[in-house]
Amino acid sequence: PIHIDSVASTILDGVQSWSNRLSFDIDNIQSEKPTNTIERRNENRSTPWKPPPPNWFKLNFDGSRFEDARTTLGYAIRNNDSDISIIGAKACGIKSILMAKTIALQEGIKAAKFLGIKRLAIEGDNLCVINSLKEIWKPPWIISLIIKDIKRHLLEFEDFSISHIFRETNSVADFMAKHGHNYPTL
Repeated sequence: PIHIDSVASTILDGVQSWSNRLSFDIDNIQSEKPTNTIERRNENRSTPWKPPPPNWFKLNFDGSRFEDARTTLGYAIRNNDSDISIIGAKACGIKSILMAKTIALQEGIKAAKFLGIKRLAIEGDNLCVINSLKEIWKPPWIISLIIKDIKRHLLEFEDFSISHIFRETNSVADFMAKHGHNYPTL
């Protein structure tokens, strides 16, 4: 039998450890550049996670896809002291990673409402989900109803913000999504 307390403790320890390991600066890594490369824009993709302002909470969400096309979702909500308020992960039973990431956001918002959070900063690394939610892009049909439901839930908050971040900054939600492959629901 799986003991929920030990699973939760193991995951929280892993999240804290993972979060602590991300404080390195990728620009300090020394490596020899190959001679035939295409230079990327000079973007600092190692931007560390930043806590929300006082009296706000931050929701990070992500999805993961396993080799056999199974998907999972994960999210984390933290306060302005960077303390974890709630984390979640579960298997989705669908094959679309876009849908898994969108459902991760939906589940995270429901968790925030359950906790009575009034001000929510949302961050995710999927530009399609973020821009669909911000109405910059028309959502693909596969997530359009979920996006519509998310917008309905967001109206219940006093205030919220929505931001795209790099994958490297979304590590705790990514960690949770990957753990969804090990546990059917957390």
